[in-house]
Amino acid sequence: MDRNPFSYALGRALQALRRDQGIRGSGDLAEKLGISATTYRLIEAGRASLPAHCVPPLAEVLKVDLARLATLASVAAALEH
Repeated sequence: MDRNPFSYALGRALQALRRDQGIRGSGDLAEKLGISATTYRLIEAGRASLPAHCVPPLAEVLKVDLARLATLASVAAALEH
């Protein structure tokens, strides 16, 4: 899947937020979200969309506003199709 600029920007933002929270590996975060580490790495690379069921726990772990994260994820997913 090709990455669109918005998905790439979302992925980079997620990566920065993860690191800001001191979460080094994406595998730990992926496990908390119930997805594979590979899938999460693809999300951070802008090559996969963030599944809707992952938005609430991701917002909680990354300490970011749920509405803002949900909006960003929805727009990125819509632009992929």
